[in-house]
Amino acid sequence: MEKIKTVFNLLRIKQYVKNLFIFAPLIFAQEFKNIDKIELLIIAFIAFSFVASFVYIINDILDKDEDINHPIKKTRAIPSGLISIKIALGLAIILLLSGIIISFAYIPQTLPIIGLYVVINLLYSRWLKQISLVDIVIVAICYLIRLFVGSTVTGVILSPWIIIMTFLLAMFLAIAKRRDDLKYENVRTCISSYNRQFIDVSMSIMASVIIICYILYTISPEVTGRFDCNYLYVTSIFVLLGILRYLQIVLIDENSCSPTEIYLKDRILRIIIFLWIATFIGMIY
Repeated sequence: MEKIKTVFNLLRIKQYVKNLFIFAPLIFAQEFKNIDKIELLIIAFIAFSFVASFVYIINDILDKDEDINHPIKKTRAIPSGLISIKIALGLAIILLLSGIIISFAYIPQTLPIIGLYVVINLLYSRWLKQISLVDIVIVAICYLIRLFVGSTVTGVILSPWIIIMTFLLAMFLAIAKRRDDLKYENVRTCISSYNRQFIDVSMSIMASVIIICYILYTISPEVTGRFDCNYLYVTSIFVLLGILRYLQIVLIDENSCSPTEIYLKDRILRIIIFLWIATFIGMIY
């Protein structure tokens, strides 16, 4: 059981929550009752998750020497020595090939996007994450790639609104994560280019822009006309509460670790997100 847990930690199973963005295009296109497209999205979710695990493992291998000196990351499978680099690399290759084979067999149109995701992350793991601001933008782009996977699979054209808001939200989360990294500035090269004041101001800016952008989205004639609903702005309260709760966790509780970890551990945030999803879907469907 302990070995299985170690492998699951290596694969970063919890991070698969991010891959749910693949389903977003179908929801916003009001086609979530289309069973055929849902089946394709589930296949895409599985294939992309395998590829994402490949990326996580390669990142851990490349970061081994740095992670050994990190008070938290040193407990991961590779820096702790629980799994050798040889075994981890073999598992990573199997996962990558599995993801590519599944994509080729069922959703070949996603292969260029998945290839782009792999290339960007390899460059990120090796070089780009050492460049301040660029590291944050790359994280946001990877969220967008998940959207485009879902869009490509379903044939749904992404609205500029969903692209903009996903990018802004991802930037907000990535900036918040850097606040946690400041605690360990001696084990990360680019973190020296940040400080708490810069990150706090940046988070405030991003939070404000996200809220304004979402409100504009809900009252846009294009959106209200497409969904035939003039009351979408009501859901803004949950977006506002969600952003404020996240800021509360980061700024007051001093917990700005992985956004996935925060989501999985904080019941209030999960309730707010559930209420937003339930209200939004209830209105547009």
